[in-house]
Amino acid sequence: MNANAVSSTQINLSWAAATDNVGVTGYRVERCGGVGCTTFTQIATPTGTSFNDTGLTASTSYSYRVRAVDAAGNLGSFSSTSTAATQAAPDTTPPGAPGTLTATATSSTQVDLTWGAATDNVGVTGYRVERCAGAGCAAFAQIATPTGTTFNDTGLTASTSYSYRVRALDAATNTGAFSNTASATTSAASAVPGLLAAYSFDEGAGTTVVDRSGHANTGTVHGAVAWATGGKNGGALVFNGTSTRVEIAASTSLSPTNGLTLEAWVYPTADQGGWRSILQKEVDAWFLHASSGAGNLYPAAGGTYGGGVAFTEAPSAISPNAWTHIAQTYDGSTIRLYVNGALVRSLAQTGALETNSSPLSIGGTNAYGEFFEGHIDDVRVYDRALSVSEISSDMNAPVASPGP
Repeated sequence: MNANAVSSTQINLSWAAATDNVGVTGYRVERCGGVGCTTFTQIATPTGTSFNDTGLTASTSYSYRVRAVDAAGNLGSFSSTSTAATQAAPDTTPPGAPGTLTATATSSTQVDLTWGAATDNVGVTGYRVERCAGAGCAAFAQIATPTGTTFNDTGLTASTSYSYRVRALDAATNTGAFSNTASATTSAASAVPGLLAAYSFDEGAGTTVVDRSGHANTGTVHGAVAWATGGKNGGALVFNGTSTRVEIAASTSLSPTNGLTLEAWVYPTADQGGWRSILQKEVDAWFLHASSGAGNLYPAAGGTYGGGVAFTEAPSAISPNAWTHIAQTYDGSTIRLYVNGALVRSLAQTGALETNSSPLSIGGTNAYGEFFEGHIDDVRVYDRALSVSEISSDMNAPVASPGP
């Protein structure tokens, strides 16, 4: 005899047919409840060799035995005893409401949310974040499913009110009551003069890199994804030297022609040779490298000017396992390369910068590889040549979203 629990309230029984000199007409099924029970009671008289016992108690052990009966009412001996325990009752209890939800606008394009953890009789597995836009809005839509008690909502519109609410979810997909509604208004956008793109790498998770310049040149991380909390300023993105790079789609705002500044903080985690890209508007339209053909970790800067490629390389290497600020400027007559705010090389060069429909890549290129190994923080791109004092000012100011 076999007993198989199929739910919290049902056990299915099956057994081999008995034999009789005249013929078996049916069976008598007996049951007792509880581990080690011995007090059996008849519960069914099926004519076949199976029976589904329903209406049972969840998480309970039941034992069964069966014997055959013939047309003359003769009863055979009992089968072996078979035992099964019903499954636990399904969880129908929803989680409680999360703790107080707070919403804080951190820039013109981002609102950060935090809330208290919800409780559940079994366990909370995640949360559902809903948002609506506009003062007094009521048409909420789900935007995220975090497992923790924080969420950073990015890519928002400047000077806009957003309202949020959160509820918890358990493993049985029961959803709890909503939290309080929290609202925040993003700050007004006020672009830094000439700033085309700026990346703080403070996201800390995921594959999206937010452009803090206000131009919405959002990046996507390709390859291995890892974030560091100990950046030069806040967080940083970790580049593994073999596959990690950030790709930003071509846009009209990423098409400087007569002037350019590229800046970044880099932290090489290994001595590395060959060309190692910090950022490049592919292919070779304009670029900044942490290492070049001049030697291991010798920075370089250049681009394509009037149809021809030109670049200049630093006279010495930067140090591994240390933060270094590297910058390039081009003003229509000279390419200048700066390390930690000091001019280290310059090259006379004229001609308009190449414009194309290829992406901007950070930490590696799609065309050549040139993957950088280490951390990169606070990348900036301008459509004008910054002065030495402006470069120094950027070195001492973390990338931030534009504000009023």
